[in-house]
Amino acid sequence: MNRFVETKWGGYETIRKGTNYAVKELFIYPRCTMSYQRHSGRAEQWIVTEGTLSMLHEGIDLILGPQSQIYIPRMSWHAAFNTGDKPVKAIEVWIGDHLSEDDIERKPYPDLSWLGKSRWKYGHNPTLI
Repeated sequence: MNRFVETKWGGYETIRKGTNYAVKELFIYPRCTMSYQRHSGRAEQWIVTEGTLSMLHEGIDLILGPQSQIYIPRMSWHAAFNTGDKPVKAIEVWIGDHLSEDDIERKPYPDLSWLGKSRWKYGHNPTLI
């Protein structure tokens, strides 16, 4: 545990893991996005600690600054976007009975005109598609 795992969008470090919870620190690089996803085996609580995070949650567009938080119930579609020029850091708490990275169902993004873009491609330095 406690090792940085690099991803297309930045990465994460698992801080603590128990039988029905996990705590991670996320690092989302500038102009990067996570996939549009949901989880059947867990809910999530996100707390932004640094930067500004754009979040799409069940069709609702949100902007989260430092100390802002969001609860994402099981089976709720969500995606996080760092549209800024500085990294975003957030604490992500998983709560549930399936606490692994394979509990992700993905689908294409819906219209993202609220971000000033029509479509984003998942990963580092996303391009319009």
